[in-house]
Amino acid sequence: IISVVGNVRNTKNKLEKAFKFKPKILPKTKKISEPKNKLTIKKEKKKILNSYLVLGYKTITRKEKNSYVLDVIKALLGRGQSGKIIEEIRNKRGLAYEVNVINEPAINYGYFAVYLNTDKKNIPLAIKIILDVFKNLKNITNKEIAEAKGFIEGQYILENEDTRELADELSYWQQVNSA
Repeated sequence: IISVVGNVRNTKNKLEKAFKFKPKILPKTKKISEPKNKLTIKKEKKKILNSYLVLGYKTITRKEKNSYVLDVIKALLGRGQSGKIIEEIRNKRGLAYEVNVINEPAINYGYFAVYLNTDKKNIPLAIKIILDVFKNLKNITNKEIAEAKGFIEGQYILENEDTRELADELSYWQQVNSA
């Protein structure tokens, strides 16, 4: 998939010329075995001041209708500096400077994660806070959901003002729709 955005003339001719020498048969890809959906803890010890925590879950692919629910949850938990996870860990308690929420609904896999870096002694409390915030999702109001959806819409518009981001977005959706 090639995505071209902007004022580019003779695009088709330029692409055909650029890829003329390329083989028309795609190389075979290895099938990667899917990891089991079970609790896995991996610890690495290094001589650094901060500890890094990633707490994540295997989720659904973008091809599944419910994947959009995870976009809303990500916005609720991690939008800007006002998401619920960021508010609890960084703003209220000052446990970590860098806190982020990721939702990655790809074509063949999906995962949802919270990551942060903090002092080693704060890791157990950070995990407890994250899990508590997850549990409290059942108490989200319709107003909060509407705000999260508004955030997603605004972010989408802003990101797609950049031509590179727009090209990336178009190629992503072409892949999803082709899968």
